[in-house]
Amino acid sequence: MKTKEISLADLNVDELYFKKREFKNDVLGLGVVMVIVAAITIILSIKAQNYPLIAVAICGLQPAVHSLTHLKKVNKEIKKREGTSSPI
Repeated sequence: MKTKEISLADLNVDELYFKKREFKNDVLGLGVVMVIVAAITIILSIKAQNYPLIAVAICGLQPAVHSLTHLKKVNKEIKKREGTSSPI
């Protein structure tokens, strides 16, 4: 079952702030776990002299980068809305 992706333009400001908080928590949680796993993998691969495994550990950080990209998009949309909604 596919879930329909809701564009940021369809959300109001309160929903955008909720998304921002949600993505920030995801990035923090996923980032901490992935950095710990990558560090352990690198240390164990050096001890076992299995050096190609270091590349796998580094490439495993990709989901955290993807989440940061989504967080950046939400922040841009919030700034754009706040910039246009302020009275002159």
